[in-house]
Amino acid sequence: MNIQITSERDSLAEAFAQSLATIESQVERKKLEIVEALLDFMHRENISRSELARRMGVRPSRITKLLSGDENLTIDTLVRTGAAVGADLVQTFVPQGHRVSWIHYPCAPSSQERITLDPGTNLRPIRQAPSPRLIRRRPADRDAEDAA
Repeated sequence: MNIQITSERDSLAEAFAQSLATIESQVERKKLEIVEALLDFMHRENISRSELARRMGVRPSRITKLLSGDENLTIDTLVRTGAAVGADLVQTFVPQGHRVSWIHYPCAPSSQERITLDPGTNLRPIRQAPSPRLIRRRPADRDAEDAA
């Protein structure tokens, strides 16, 4: 008796890869990414779920539902949640297969001057508030080829 499991594994891997490519799975992945980013921000700012509920004027069960990733996250909900934790919602569109990197510029409280790190690792002040910069990259599959 000769059983080959590899063909089942290959078909399972193929089915899994195809499922990741569907719009529904992309929606779910984005929901999870947004919730994860919110949780990371809350952790850095030392904001608990109960504190978030208090700030938003909702019950803690509403926050649990919001952070579960099961809820339909509307722009309204995201902006209100961001305001409650002291964050701005920043989102953009990039061509499929490209990545985006955000460069964060903290505001100096007194002068509205922003500080950035230039490529030579020297700090230099920026007098005008820059907008987020979109760094366009080659498609992810080409990055993998370059690394090989």
